[in-house]
Amino acid sequence: MKYLYAGMSYSDMADYSAELFLKFVRHALMVRNCTPWGSSIDDATFLNYVLQYRVNNEHVEFYAKDFFEEIYPRIKDRSMYDAAVEVNFWAYEKATYHSTDDRTASPFTVIKNAYGRCGEESTLVTAALRSVGIPARQVYAPRWSHCDDNHAWVEVWIDGVWHFLGACEPEIELDRGWFVLAASRAAMVHTRAFSRMIEEDEKTTLISHDEKTTRLNVLAHYAEVKQIDVTVLDSSGAPKEGATVQFQVINYSELYTVAELKTNRFGKVSFATSKGTIVLFVYDKTGYSMEMVDLRIRDQITIYLAGTKENECSFTFIPAVGGEKTQRSLTAEEQIQQQHRIDKSRAIRQKTEQTFFTEEQANKYAQIYIQKYASDLSIEEQSIWKSKIETIVYNSRGNRKEIQQFLEERSSNLSINDKINLLSSIRKKDLTDISCECLVEHLREALLWKDRYEEDIFVSYLLCPRISDEMITSYRAEIRRLFSEREISDIQSNPQLIGEWIQEKIQICPDSTYSNLYTSPAGAVRIGVASERSRQILAVAMLRSLGIAGKIELSSDEAMYWNGETWYYVFHKAAKKKFGELWLTDKNGQNLQYYRDFTVAIQHDNHYETLNLSETRWKEGTGKYRLEQGIYRITTTDRQLGGICRVKIFYTSVTENSVTNKTIDCFREAAVKKSMPMQDVVLKQENGMDINLKQCFHHKAGVAAWIEVGTEPTEHLLNEMVEAKEGYQKIPVVLIVASKESYSDITLTNAKKAIPNLMILIQQSAPEKQIYEQFQLPEKALPLVIVLDEAGSIMNACAGYNVGTAELALKQLNK
Repeated sequence: MKYLYAGMSYSDMADYSAELFLKFVRHALMVRNCTPWGSSIDDATFLNYVLQYRVNNEHVEFYAKDFFEEIYPRIKDRSMYDAAVEVNFWAYEKATYHSTDDRTASPFTVIKNAYGRCGEESTLVTAALRSVGIPARQVYAPRWSHCDDNHAWVEVWIDGVWHFLGACEPEIELDRGWFVLAASRAAMVHTRAFSRMIEEDEKTTLISHDEKTTRLNVLAHYAEVKQIDVTVLDSSGAPKEGATVQFQVINYSELYTVAELKTNRFGKVSFATSKGTIVLFVYDKTGYSMEMVDLRIRDQITIYLAGTKENECSFTFIPAVGGEKTQRSLTAEEQIQQQHRIDKSRAIRQKTEQTFFTEEQANKYAQIYIQKYASDLSIEEQSIWKSKIETIVYNSRGNRKEIQQFLEERSSNLSINDKINLLSSIRKKDLTDISCECLVEHLREALLWKDRYEEDIFVSYLLCPRISDEMITSYRAEIRRLFSEREISDIQSNPQLIGEWIQEKIQICPDSTYSNLYTSPAGAVRIGVASERSRQILAVAMLRSLGIAGKIELSSDEAMYWNGETWYYVFHKAAKKKFGELWLTDKNGQNLQYYRDFTVAIQHDNHYETLNLSETRWKEGTGKYRLEQGIYRITTTDRQLGGICRVKIFYTSVTENSVTNKTIDCFREAAVKKSMPMQDVVLKQENGMDINLKQCFHHKAGVAAWIEVGTEPTEHLLNEMVEAKEGYQKIPVVLIVASKESYSDITLTNAKKAIPNLMILIQQSAPEKQIYEQFQLPEKALPLVIVLDEAGSIMNACAGYNVGTAELALKQLNK
């Protein structure tokens, strides 16, 4: 218990009981004693990677006992290595990959959903391994260098050595996974221990630590690393101690910091990374400087820090080529064995999914519900409600009983309209883990203030329990009872009193564990401590609990309230900010997209922080933004198939009550084509008839892709095609699968619905090898995407895990 509390975040102290943590301690001690491998685990590894209850920023629940009882009988007679392999097959029986929102679901919620994104799958597998006494940790590439995304997987400690595995992507051997090449191209792969107690051999990978946590760089497990040594000097050539050095990559059109280090008394820092481009941003109170470094050419860098450098520039960001570490190919017999295990695990999971509402069942439930509870409504109203109920119960998945209970309960006299408005206001993931009790509390409390606002404001900014990416909890009644009726009336007249109350009662304490680990509103009030982000969430929770519409403003991350005409900041410090307007215009007249084509960062304390301006849509080649007075950096990018990114940096300033016009542009120059003729490829249609791939295009330019359904790289590609459906509906699109069974895959089915012109064909053999060779594709993997011109020649190709490929393929056709 001392170990846990020494590294515990204030948010966990506020939101969870000592009894919960004691359960984890007792379970960990039990498995250490009863498992064959327990005695071989050293104390530091046991404490950090078996006893530790937290994996990421998930909601904490006591999963260990349930997982142990399911898994241990399957592994008790196996070696530690084979046991770890078996745990991953168990996890695949429970869940598979599906893209979700940024809030990390708990292991129990992932199982209830039967899916999760990579950060959730790896949380589940890490939790499962720890529950049977096998040390495990989640590892992250916080941002890739070669594409706009990130990824998480699992490392498992076997007999003193760390191995890796793809979470819920089982293989019959460890150290295998589709992400191996991508990881070898990353600038950093990190993991975190919730203590400062680490083994001696781990100290060489130390990136940073604070009073409670340790961050390790484990990139060397996956890539050929190169150490970059940076020396920071002042204008006279003297070393600058305490300067901050940020190591950055281009991702989602921003300069994203993968590591941040402070210079020592000699003005030096060192960082192990891959052999590609890294951007250095160095600053202290005297100034800042930015420099692009190609580690293929140099790794000893000296930066003079004197004043500021705001030179507009352009450069090409080149990710490391990478290369998979040699791994043994499975024999034909082993491939059959593995596929058999995967098919068996998938069938078990699908049985669980059969307990969820199908679209047909959801439609029937909604129909019966309307007949039972809303037969007096007009036909038009019944149709609207029926559609909403159908969507709600279908998306509730394994949480259907809680949602049905809320819809059907009559004791609280809550109207059906209000219930549906509440359920429609929260996110899809919220429907899978929120309780009926929590929903009733939020609705009952919100209805006290329903007459204060028009319905759209009431539903979105007072009724809705979702504020940011926090776990939704009950708090409204507890907060309301803190104040008398007179005090509530005063606060409604002057909502900034909430800001004053929080400033006085809630101490700011940056959570050492995670910047996105939030304290619940009730927890923050109880202990009087919260991070700055949690205080903003608390402010909105208090607003809504006391009858005032509130929200978090995306661009500033600040709490705001609605006064009936406009939005105002809750905290006086934010309210004193001065604002102007920035009008960005694209040189080529295009409507640019935030996080795809560009981002905007504001200068604070001699460094830049990217703003979230994604809600603003461009019109007629211009985007208009209301921004705080200050200096801004605009980064534009043009990502190419293969990962290279061309970058331009612009600077401008915004002054109070004025409009700043700034013209920017991305490169958008026609790429050098490596055209190759498309060979005759005979494929089978669903009806068994043969068709030549060229026939599918009818002398039109289009896109074809060989895919492997159910894998994360293919899931990304299909989801991206759906998001870009307007472009794909205008061109021939062919997806090539390995068997007819692939047609039933849900993501592929959704893609077909969104893009009716999409053809799905079958080719049991591998795609043509010369495509990989002609386009020098480093990864001989699926999906393999090719862009064809009107003559049927291949203009470009991309293979393997490359998030953003669907957009890039369309961009290639439009050049």
